Amino acid sequence: MERKSIGGFIAALRRERGLTQKELAEQLNVSDKTVSRWERDEGTPDLYLVPVLADIFGVSCDELLRGERAAGQGSASAPPAAERPNERPNEREEERPNQRQELLLKAGLTKYENRTLISCGIILLGLIAACIANLAFNRAYIGFFAAAAGVVAALICQSVFANNALLVVAAENAAGAAADAYWQRVRRLRYAVWCLAVLLLAFCLPLVVLVQDAYWGLTLASWLVFGLRFMGLALLPLLIVVVALEERQVLRHGGEAAQRLVARRAANRPLRRRCLRLLAGLLLVTFIAHAGLTQGFSTRRLAQGTVFDDYDSFTRYMSVDVPSYLFEPHVAPLDSAVEIVEQDFDSATGEPYCVYYDAEGNIISEDQALTRQIKNRAGEVLCEYVHRNSSVVRISYGSGEDMLPITTYTQGDLFHAQQRLQTYNLIFIGIYLAEIATIAIYFALKRVR
Repeated sequence: MERKSIGGFIAALRRERGLTQKELAEQLNVSDKTVSRWERDEGTPDLYLVPVLADIFGVSCDELLRGERAAGQGSASAPPAAERPNERPNEREEERPNQRQELLLKAGLTKYENRTLISCGIILLGLIAACIANLAFNRAYIGFFAAAAGVVAALICQSVFANNALLVVAAENAAGAAADAYWQRVRRLRYAVWCLAVLLLAFCLPLVVLVQDAYWGLTLASWLVFGLRFMGLALLPLLIVVVALEERQVLRHGGEAAQRLVARRAANRPLRRRCLRLLAGLLLVTFIAHAGLTQGFSTRRLAQGTVFDDYDSFTRYMSVDVPSYLFEPHVAPLDSAVEIVEQDFDSATGEPYCVYYDAEGNIISEDQALTRQIKNRAGEVLCEYVHRNSSVVRISYGSGEDMLPITTYTQGDLFHAQQRLQTYNLIFIGIYLAEIATIAIYFALKRVR
């Protein structure tokens, strides 16, 4: 050949075989536009396709890459390797389709494995985005949704990649041990990506479950502790789903493997039912104890406030000027007609002070602005007090007509209650995981294999 290029050589060999670009593309599981680009030297075949092309055209890989036949083999129109002397054409023609199928399956599997890395990379990018949003900007909600977006994108990509990989088997009508191994490998890689995606989503779930405000974030230690526990809770159901899907595929293909699976299922059915009943009973008892100990999972109910049985002690307690570290001090409640409209600085001391106005616009004193009333259900005023203790964030009253006893809850009370709630939750999550793991191990040891 005068033009020693891969594209020109492929075109000459294709015409020699009497194939159109579309027919050759179908054998390679690529588009005819891809073949056209090869022949115009605008691209080259992927390395995993070179052995397949060489087998189709009856040349060596070296000859294909050099763009010409080896010395002594003649031009591109010379007889193919299948018709050379000292060879048995019938046997070679019978072996060639099987060899081509094996090459295509191996090439398709390599391509799918490489694309699977792309899906894993997308999941990792979602986790990195979640870490940046939560740890750097204290936006836990945004972090969770960034991770969820990465998971969804990865699953969509993986589904497309898996479908393309399975088309290789469908296009070649492949069968036998090689095709079965190919199907199994593609399925397992797909299941692995699904498991990775679900476990990552479970790891990021504390960003929305434990955070009560869109402008909050979790510390790295809290995220790791709760994230790993959520992953543990999701692991067993995930494995059950994957095993069920795998068994479904085995039953669909049929054969001896399906018969063994059916027999094994029948033998293990009584043990499975017994284990599920036992696990359900244990989890129910533990949940009841969990709910009872944490009183409905309420932080406010776990808080231990200060109880007052008379109005005088309550009034003295609320009149003590205690600053708040979470809320602005001396700000009237939302349902009050009093509001702060000005803030100025004392010219002598340099200390800031606030000017208070009533609903008619008249200046009032700070004591008047901070005065609150306790009324009974009939609307009668039982007590008046000055709310200077800004650390009190919640007040509850008794059920009697005198509204006694009165219980106050400070920021510290709620913080310690939150700490106790987290401790209880950690303990019970550990109990749940231990129960699930115990039943799973028992079933694995007793089941018929």
